[in-house]
Order: sequence, then structure tokens, then C-alpha cells
Amino acid sequence: MHGFYLLIVIEVAVFAIITTLIWLFYGNGIDKLRHPKEWSDAGKAGEQATYLALTNKYHVPPEQIIRNVYISTAKGDTAEIDLIVLSRKGILVFECKNYHGNIYGDGRRRRWVQYLGRQKNYFYSPVMQNRTHAQAVRNYFSDIPGLPVIPIFVATNNATLKLRNINPDDHVMGDNLSLSDVYDQLPDSDVMASHYGRILRTLRQFERPDDTIRQQHIDQIKNRH
Repeated sequence: MHGFYLLIVIEVAVFAIITTLIWLFYGNGIDKLRHPKEWSDAGKAGEQATYLALTNKYHVPPEQIIRNVYISTAKGDTAEIDLIVLSRKGILVFECKNYHGNIYGDGRRRRWVQYLGRQKNYFYSPVMQNRTHAQAVRNYFSDIPGLPVIPIFVATNNATLKLRNINPDDHVMGDNLSLSDVYDQLPDSDVMASHYGRILRTLRQFERPDDTIRQQHIDQIKNRH
């Protein structure tokens, strides 16, 4: 009998060890322990997961990534952009969502829906949201004709995307589509190469601002509704 209980204890311990190792090495567990603030809410977790995928999986140099950018728009308010990658193809503008469940969306509609079992949640189209962000970047650098600004929507978690009517210029990463699939089809940009340094210096100024700028942005969103 004692041998039976001992076997159960060993099996439970082995299961716990395997589960922990999976969490540490395949679930970003090590980074969650090292940088808990980056995982403190769903929005930050989506951004951090995308950042790790860009640097670890796709080998994007960290110096080409600009995080949590608040940039002025033509309306006088600000657009909050999760991640920007500067590349020889152009400016890649990422909207990161940390989704679960089944996501149904139409590229022509403002409202998408998430199903978590029987629970149903509506939210604003991240594709339309990121179009606005990409346009804000274009407008800010309007003195650089022909500058490519590429919006990319990323679903970073265990979500199944069921989308339709997505414009070819509204790139979506998730399910079976990777960054390589998007990036490899884009042409190199001589315009980007000519202005890379200036664009990098400018956007760095707007990266991760202080709490005052963040609160102003939140207040602007509240005033729209």
C-alpha cells in the first residue's frame, strides 16, 4: 500500500516538474518571472509576447523595435501604438491583442465578437484601429513622400481567428500566418533607407512616455464616448 502511494506522489511530482518546465520555456515563464510588470495586464502581455516573438523567433534586433508609442494625430490628440519595427521594407505598425477563444471579424465592420464558451464579448475592430495608427504615422512623416507604413494586427494567444473581407493591406498575424509570410512579400524601400536615422530618432522620443501623457490619452478616449 505504501508503495502505491509513493508511486502516486512520484507521478504527481513528475507531472508538476514537466508542467513547470513547459511554462518556463514554452509559455514565456522565465520572462514573466524576470519582468512581471510587462505581464501585469492583458494589453501589456500581448505587447510583451509580440516583442519576444520578434526578437527570439524572427531575430529582429531590439534597436529596431520601438515600444508603446504615443504619437500626435491630425485631430490634435494621440494614437497609442503597441509596437513599431523599423525595417528596410518600411515602418511596421503592430496592434497586439492577447485573445482567447473564437474571434469573428469582418474587415468592413467596426464591431467584432469573441466567443469564450457561451460568453460573448464585442470589441472594436483591431484592423480598423491599426489603420488609424498607421495613418497617424503617415501623417506625422507627411514630408517624406512614398514612405511605406504597414499595419500588422497580431493575435498572440490561443485564439482562433474567423475573419472575412480583410483588405490585403491590413496584414493579420495569427493561426497559420507568420511575420515571414507578411514581410517576405513586401518590397525593399529606398525611401526608408534614406530616412531611417531620422525616423528612428523621432519615434524614440514618443516611446513609453510618462504617466501624464498616458492619462491624457485615456481622458481623450473617454471624451469620445
